[in-house]
Amino acid sequence: MKKAILAVLFCLMLTAGAASADTMDVLKPVWLLALEEAQAGDETVVYPEPQIISATEGLEVVRGTVYMSKHYSAEAYVYAELKNTGDTPFYVNGTTLGVLGADGQRLSGREYADSKPGVIMPGESAFVTEWLYDFVDDPGRVHTIEVNVERSQHGYRSIEMLPDARAYAEDGYLYAEVHNASDKPVFDAGVTAVMLDAGGKILDILQVETYANVGAAPGSTLVFRKRLEGHAMNRPDAVFEAYAYVYHD
Repeated sequence: MKKAILAVLFCLMLTAGAASADTMDVLKPVWLLALEEAQAGDETVVYPEPQIISATEGLEVVRGTVYMSKHYSAEAYVYAELKNTGDTPFYVNGTTLGVLGADGQRLSGREYADSKPGVIMPGESAFVTEWLYDFVDDPGRVHTIEVNVERSQHGYRSIEMLPDARAYAEDGYLYAEVHNASDKPVFDAGVTAVMLDAGGKILDILQVETYANVGAAPGSTLVFRKRLEGHAMNRPDAVFEAYAYVYHD
């Protein structure tokens, strides 16, 4: 009797082993199927870099980088430097991003993108940095990132560039330092730190502005930092640029 039972069990094991994967899935608990599905999708797909263009007359994209990928949702890190090619100051009223397909159709966008400084002098630049998340279903359709900077016709303040600024990366952070070498406190200042690879491609950007009631005493240094994004980690070839400025009413 025992031999017969063992023979039946052996036949069942052979049948189960020969069954298709779909058939076996039916026998699995729901929680196990969900776990396997999540693990199967636990890979990041990197997509080709779309181009960055300026939709604003008088502002030209001189450098730009887009890191676009999809893990559970589509995400993109957008970095751009826009140079004022005109002969008058450009007063920024706001910055938006448009995500376009190859046919020029708008797929999505961002109505409030980080752009600094708020005043762009002739020949000087502003930097745009933004993180887009879950912005399209298929990143493969993205062809162009369009940067649109709205111009204010009534500027109420001027800007002065400061010479004593530096940027560097350390222990997983991007740092920016602004030193006040004058004999008076400096208020309403800002700084942009740009991290690039050896070929000049933007890896990460830190942009910070203080407020009118926050300042640096004579001889002191303001230090800011942000955690590096994943694509900027472990880059011994990186080079850095820093731009500091102060607003005047």
